[in-house]
Amino acid sequence: MSDYYSQHLRITDLPTDVKTSSDFMMCSEMTKECASRECVKCKDKLTTYAPAAESSSQLIKYYQWQKDEVEKVETASSVAEVFAHLKHKLRSFLMHVYIKRKQAAHMRMLTESADGTTILLQVDFSENVSLQSQNEIQSCHWSHGQATLFTAYAWMADGVSESFVLVSDELQHTKLSAFSFTDYLIKFLLDRYAAIKKINVFFRWCQLAVQAEVPVLQLALVGAEI
Repeated sequence: MSDYYSQHLRITDLPTDVKTSSDFMMCSEMTKECASRECVKCKDKLTTYAPAAESSSQLIKYYQWQKDEVEKVETASSVAEVFAHLKHKLRSFLMHVYIKRKQAAHMRMLTESADGTTILLQVDFSENVSLQSQNEIQSCHWSHGQATLFTAYAWMADGVSESFVLVSDELQHTKLSAFSFTDYLIKFLLDRYAAIKKINVFFRWCQLAVQAEVPVLQLALVGAEI
């Protein structure tokens, strides 16, 4: 669905915004079966918006994201081909929406239920940033050092929250890096908030969850439950 960027282009009467269109494609009580297109009530909703036969062969131009080059490229296809591709992408798109909404609802519940003994820690992906000096000389433009930023956010009781940015000259984003950053955060939180008994950890990307396999084991060793 996100492959396309249309410019004043509508091939059907479907809503154009993500929330409205995804809501339309599923039952009001959204289930995993709805998102995976296994629900008998909503699995064929898109077909009711198939383009008319007289317009199916019409050639249209649009922009498509090219994943390898990460840029929008103008391309052209028939209305029927675009609609077929939309139908092909629908299941993965709706599963993404379903998982995102379930995760957001669960995270909201954990945030609201934080009581001092249980906290929520969200860990974002780390990234490298270039370091530039103020009023640097011209030759510096061609060469800059880098640093890793590892970001996280913690929700405690009574609306208290705290953000973290760990800066390091270790530029390799490996399991050991994730271990070191997460281990530091866990120990810092346990030292600062002695009443903590349980830490719910949300990782921004699946890769972080894999990288954090060792930190999760470490978390159990320091006496907190996850």
